[in-house]
Amino acid sequence: MAGFGKLFFELRIKQGLSLREFCQKNGFDASNISKLERSILPPPQKETLEKYASALGLSPGMDKWYEFYDLAAAENRRLPSYISDEEVEEKVPIFFRALRDNSDMDTFVKKLKEKIKKAWTP
Repeated sequence: MAGFGKLFFELRIKQGLSLREFCQKNGFDASNISKLERSILPPPQKETLEKYASALGLSPGMDKWYEFYDLAAAENRRLPSYISDEEVEEKVPIFFRALRDNSDMDTFVKKLKEKIKKAWTP
């Protein structure tokens, strides 16, 4: 298990539900969820992803919500749905400059993470 599938599995287990129980409760196909959790299937597109996030108890703004969407986007080689291409194009040069000019990388990354969360919280 890697990335998205592993997180999906961990969130389901945290609810105390077997694969079949989780799928019956939420109306999902157990075979597809099993394949997602084992990273055989790629993460789904936005509408289905939203259903899964809700079933797993994730709400916008939660750390795990961001992780869930970020992993799904990364594994599909795209930006998370809450980030627009224009915003990224505008900010990437600033980001690279900050990385290059910052000697205390751990502190920089912590601060950057906090700023990103605040900026993108719906």
